[in-house]
Amino acid sequence: QFLPLLKRRESPCRGLMNKQDCIIAPEHAHDLGKKALEKAYFMFHALERRDPALWEAMAEDVSFIGPYPRQETFGIKNYQNAIENDFAGHYALYEDQYELVYEDEETALVMGTCLWQAQESEKLYEMIFERFSIFFILVDGELKAKQIHVSHKDDLVQEEESFPYSAGFETRNLISKMKADVLYDRMTGLNNRNYYEETFNELQNKLDKLEDTLVLYFDLNGFKRVNDTYGHRKGDLLLIAFAQALKKSAQEVFEDASVFRMGGDEFTVIAFSSNRARFGVFIRALRVNFKAHMFNFTHRISFSVGFSLKPKSKAKSLRELISLADRRMYRCKRYLRAER
Repeated sequence: QFLPLLKRRESPCRGLMNKQDCIIAPEHAHDLGKKALEKAYFMFHALERRDPALWEAMAEDVSFIGPYPRQETFGIKNYQNAIENDFAGHYALYEDQYELVYEDEETALVMGTCLWQAQESEKLYEMIFERFSIFFILVDGELKAKQIHVSHKDDLVQEEESFPYSAGFETRNLISKMKADVLYDRMTGLNNRNYYEETFNELQNKLDKLEDTLVLYFDLNGFKRVNDTYGHRKGDLLLIAFAQALKKSAQEVFEDASVFRMGGDEFTVIAFSSNRARFGVFIRALRVNFKAHMFNFTHRISFSVGFSLKPKSKAKSLRELISLADRRMYRCKRYLRAER
């Protein structure tokens, strides 16, 4: 079909870095979001120029979903093969728009539309409208395209094709879930050691600004015996019960506390702006709450605890405070064993 030749007009997103009429949402994007917008703009214009630098903007394991059948690929080489026959004619960008719809510290999602027109030298003049989503992620400190979805609009939509946002949204949710699995203990629902390491600088800075901080380190007594005697399922229930009691007690007693499962049956509580007087109140609350969660257990279960204080302890850093509380917990454990 021959379409009337339309006069080429300047895209509203040309000169992305200094034009004010580009679609940018939210209006005050952070640095990562701005970089994602710039990189998305670069990628489509690199595609228009057939610039090999296009592939440098992608992660090695980039996934691509295209508008045509069997255009679902994984990896740069497969992506190159998948679009080898696309734009066999000579097309140029007539109009392109970009919108930032999501960003965090490590990822960003850019959506938009591109209107391609055949070069004036082509005998058959046509225009192709595409919509796209590009999911970006930091790879070794550099923003790379991790997932790309391109689709045609309206009557050009392929059967069972999903709107680009859904693919980006699902990818973002998958990565969020993966991050959550790494940083949170799925069984107890508490932050884990990875989360502690990930947020250590933030925790240390908070500690430095406060006069008082109470650090507690816990270990369940006889946990291995429970696993060996009653099975790991019973051991898991015991860990869940203690974690719930620990979290509930921290919420009741402390104004600002972080609770971590450090591994196995060891737990840490960092109570900011809390002093030694709060220690006794917290332990009493923990015993009550732990007993309330122990209705599934017919045998006696106890815990050992050690604590450290800022500024009472000589330890100054958070790691030193936790190490001191850990040593005192083991001293408590040895004492309880000697008393039996």
